[in-house]
Amino acid sequence: MGILVFISVLLVAACGLIYELVAGTLASYLVGDSVFQFSTIIGTYLFAMGIGSALSRYINRGHRQRPLPLHQSQPRESLRMD
Repeated sequence: MGILVFISVLLVAACGLIYELVAGTLASYLVGDSVFQFSTIIGTYLFAMGIGSALSRYINRGHRQRPLPLHQSQPRESLRMD
């Protein structure tokens, strides 16, 4: 199951990067000033990802409601830097 999640995340990320590059290229061909167009496309893309991330907390997926706080997780012995 973990490999399936990894592959799906990889596919979604690759599609997002391709979409971003195509949108920036088309905008620079149509309007000109490629630096401004790529900056606008990247900024809009990141803004939309942030809005989606903020709104995703209101979706009830039937999972645990709150994530485990970081201070309750147990560090591995091999990762300690004592």
